[in-house]
Amino acid sequence: MPRTIVLLLLVLSLTAAGLGACQSTPTPAPTMDPAVLTQTAAAARTQERGTQEALQTSQALLNITPTITPTQTTAPTRTATSTVTPTITLVPTRTATPLPSATITNTPSPYTCRLVSQVPRDGSTIKPNTTFTVTWTVQNVGKAVWEDIGIDLVQLGGDKIAVQTIYDLPRTVKPGETVDLQVELKAPETSGYYRTDWKLAIVDQGFTFCPLYVDFWVSDR
Repeated sequence: MPRTIVLLLLVLSLTAAGLGACQSTPTPAPTMDPAVLTQTAAAARTQERGTQEALQTSQALLNITPTITPTQTTAPTRTATSTVTPTITLVPTRTATPLPSATITNTPSPYTCRLVSQVPRDGSTIKPNTTFTVTWTVQNVGKAVWEDIGIDLVQLGGDKIAVQTIYDLPRTVKPGETVDLQVELKAPETSGYYRTDWKLAIVDQGFTFCPLYVDFWVSDR
C-alpha cells in the first residue's frame, strides 16, 4: 500500500478517535506498539517498492523495440546441368590402293649370241711371257644382222694383258651364222691366275652384247 494511503488512514483514525472523545467520556488512547508501527511502515515501503518496480518493468517493456527475426530465405535449388556427350564420328579407314605391278617383258634382244667353242679352254696353263691367241667361235642367235661396220670386239674388264683392247668384227654376220672372234694376249712374267673380259659393242650407240671371257694360269711347270 502506498505511503500516502497509510498516512491518510492514520490521520482518519486519529480524527475519529478525537471525535469520539468529544462525544463520550474520554477514554484513554490506546497505546500503539512500536513494533507494530515499524512492521506496518516496513510493509508499506515493501509494497511501494514493488509498485515502483512493476511500473519500471512495464515502462521498460513499453520501451523495448521489437526485434524482427529475419525470415530465412531458402537458397534456390541448383539444377544439375546435363553434360553433353560428344558424338564420336568414325573416320573411314583408307583402303590402300595397290600400286600397279611392274610388268617384266621377256622380249629377247635382237642382238644375241651363243658360244660354240673356245681355244684355249678356261683354266689352261700358259708359260710366262708367252704371247698367244684366244679364239671364240660364236653364233648369231638373234634377229639383227651384225654389221662388220659399226660393231667391234672390245675389252671391258679383267687383267690388262691384251696386245690391243679393241678389234673389228671380221665380217657381217646374219642371224644363224657363226663367226670366229680372236684376240691376242701376252702372259705376264709372274705366275698366277689371270682373266680378261670382252664384249661385242655397237660403238655409236654405246650398246654391248655377247659377253665373252677367258681365264688361265701362268706357270713354268
